[in-house]
Order: sequence, then C-alpha cells, then structure tokens
Amino acid sequence: MKHVFVINSHTTFLTSMGTVDYLRLRDKDVIFLYKRNYRNQVTPVPFKVVEATEIANASRNVVVDYEGTVRKVDEFINQNIHDNYYLYVPHLWHFFFQLLYTNHKCRRVSYVQEGGPAQAGVYENDVPISERFRLFIRHAIFGRRIFECKWYKKGTLYKQCSVDSYAINDKYFQYLPSRNHIVKWPVQKLQMTIDSRWPIFIFDGHVKNGLVESNIYLQACKEIISQYGREHNYVKFHPAQNQEERESILTFFAESGHSVEPMTDNIPMEYVIMQFKNLSFIGFTSSLLYYAHDYGHHVVCCEKKLTAMSERYLEHVKTNGFQTYAQTYGE
Repeated sequence: MKHVFVINSHTTFLTSMGTVDYLRLRDKDVIFLYKRNYRNQVTPVPFKVVEATEIANASRNVVVDYEGTVRKVDEFINQNIHDNYYLYVPHLWHFFFQLLYTNHKCRRVSYVQEGGPAQAGVYENDVPISERFRLFIRHAIFGRRIFECKWYKKGTLYKQCSVDSYAINDKYFQYLPSRNHIVKWPVQKLQMTIDSRWPIFIFDGHVKNGLVESNIYLQACKEIISQYGREHNYVKFHPAQNQEERESILTFFAESGHSVEPMTDNIPMEYVIMQFKNLSFIGFTSSLLYYAHDYGHHVVCCEKKLTAMSERYLEHVKTNGFQTYAQTYGE
C-alpha cells in the first residue's frame, strides 16, 4: 500500500513529513506529489517525489471535458503511483484531489494541515440523510468522479466510515468531524542569521487569489509599512505575488526612508519561526502570524485594517467562517 501526499505549500510539506514520522511509514511506501511548482531546498526528502503541477492545473478542465480530464488523471496515477494507496490532502475542494480520491486504486483519504487559522464555513456537516444517500449513489454506484463540496461534505467520502486529520494542534481541524492526530514538524538547522531588531513583514497572495482588490491591498501595505517600519526591515513575499506587486511594496519602504531586505522563497519561513527566538512579525492574515504567535514571537496582526478596507475580503471571511487572529488569541 502506498501513501500519497499532495504538497502545495511549506506548511503542507512540513505537516506531511510529520505525518510520515507519526505513522512510521517506510520510505519506499511514500510518494509526494508536488503542485504549484513547490520547491524545498532545505529539507532532504527520502521519498519518491513527482511533479504534479501540470496535471493538477489541467484537472480544472473536468467541467468542460469530463471524460478526457478523468482519463489524463488516471493515466498519471497509473504511471506514477501504480499500486493501491491512501491519500493525504489539505481538503477536497480541488478537482485534482477529488479525482485522486475517486480513482479505484485509492482506498481512503485523510486531511493534512496547510494553514494556520481554523475555518468553519468550509465544512458541511449537517447534511440530510436523503442528500447523503443521493451522494453515495452518485459516486459509489454510478462512479461520478467529482464532488459537490468545499473542503468536506458529509456523504461524499463514500469509501470510508470515518476520517483522520493530521495537524500540529487541535484548533485547525476543530470543525472537521475527524480523529485528529497531533504531529511534529521536522526541525532543520538553517545556515543563516537573522537580526532580531529588524521586524519581518509578511505579505499575502490575496490579490492573485482574488480575495482583495489590488489597489486596496497595496494601500493597506503602504499604511502598515509607514506605521510599523523601522530603519531596517525584512520582508517575506507570498509565492503568488507577482514581480510588479513586490516592487510596489519595496518602493513603499524606500518612500518611508527605510531599508529592506527581501527573504528568499526557497527557505520556509516556518523554519525561521521555529529556529530563532524573539523575532517581530507584522502582517495581515497570513498563517505565518499564527505560527509565530504559537512559537512565542511578537506579532502585530493588522487583519482589521484589511477587513475594514476591502468588502471582498470581509465577504471571504464571513463565507468561509475564517477564524481571525483576534478570535483565535483574544487580541
């Protein structure tokens, strides 16, 4: 039996590594599928790694080319996994994850933490029995390969009676009806220095992901840089931020008379948070702010500024039941 993990972020990577260790899986039985062009140049991976970005992106075509897309994903599975497998994913909202689960070689699915804040609105737990019965017939009997759900909908996991989740705490999956298992992230020694006097600004991929209007997000960035920036600063961009957006933010530091040092995308900020002490983090809604708080760092979270300025982002928070930083920590 293979154990297939879909890796789409540093958090998912670290949690998956912790899950492998927690379950004491053999290296030869583990397969990591990388999407979003994920890279990690810090931690050695002793498992089989398969680049799945292209096929994951192609899975979006399933709504217009159902048969062709299903065939391509199944061919990918046959070529790269071969055996029966257990699947580990952050959620089941993505068509690629759904097609991996509904393939006949997959025996069950588990959830792996990919973010920091808990979300209540992405889990549909109060599903009538009649609807669950209809879903079972749709998938188990007629073999329909895509779901009608967000992260989880009771009745869609027709191959199993229960679901397991793996996270670094019990908060993240508190709204998922799962057996949650606490895992530990691997700690990797970094060959770098951080000056704790310099604040670290954490920015988000909200513009690319359609959660915040570009002009509003940049204005909010300008305001927190002006308010919290010091003579010297670090900045950590989100991989989804394009070069134009990054350059605009760097310009805001220069206009405020501050120097700034961008931090590389290749080193997981989670490692910095775990390895160093007494750092200061400033940002809006990034999961990294939650991790920094949990590891005892000083955090300035400006999420209220973003929700006040952007109706679009406020709607996202309400729709997904996004547990804000203030709600999580009472700050």
